[in-house]
Amino acid sequence: MKWPDEFINKVICGDCLEVMESLPAGSIDLIQADPPYNFENLSIYSPSSFLYKTKKQYLKNIEESFGSKFNPEEYLEASIRIMKKYNAYWWCNKDLVPKYINWALKKRFSFNILGWNKLNPVPLKNNNYLPDTEYCIFIREEGVYFNSRLKNLEKYRKFHTTNIGGNNRGEYHPPKKPLFIIKSQIEISSSKSGIILDPFLGSGTTVVACKELERNFIGIEINPDYCKIAEERLAQGVL
Repeated sequence: MKWPDEFINKVICGDCLEVMESLPAGSIDLIQADPPYNFENLSIYSPSSFLYKTKKQYLKNIEESFGSKFNPEEYLEASIRIMKKYNAYWWCNKDLVPKYINWALKKRFSFNILGWNKLNPVPLKNNNYLPDTEYCIFIREEGVYFNSRLKNLEKYRKFHTTNIGGNNRGEYHPPKKPLFIIKSQIEISSSKSGIILDPFLGSGTTVVACKELERNFIGIEINPDYCKIAEERLAQGVL
């Protein structure tokens, strides 16, 4: 398969579904995605909350792009056509975990629930436990690449525990996923000849990880400001 230059190792600014439709069938080895979460029923995002006041512009961006209730099924279905075999990491909050799992069960794909436990979460309880965990649903088809030979056992943990890092590359973007976690997932689930797609690129952690691991990548991001940040990180090696 010969790829056109406008796709490989590029940050593409546009709607992810439209770009995915233009990709060749059976061309992607791994998806690493951090889509919008479901904000519809979360009280911490009510107009009176501290988090709403501090992240109001970010929430406005999400509302304009996807609405307050994100439904992953349309994107999951669209991703099947472009994959060699289904192999994907989808980050989500607890409200969306059942949607990803139920979709995997319907397709008879295997899945694991992975995640990131944050040592310094936003101190909001609101009659609930702290928002200290983000989930990642790893969905894969039988026979996909999985590297069991890496020496660092930390890379194979289902849940990683770290602090939330500084959000120094985009005031209105949520905290980036730790680079170590994203690199571990990519290294475990793709070979150096693989092509990794991130259809919700954000500020670019996935493409930075791919560059460091010498993987080919395609990054799609609808927000031109985040595209610029991702391109700067690639050019300057800013993590």
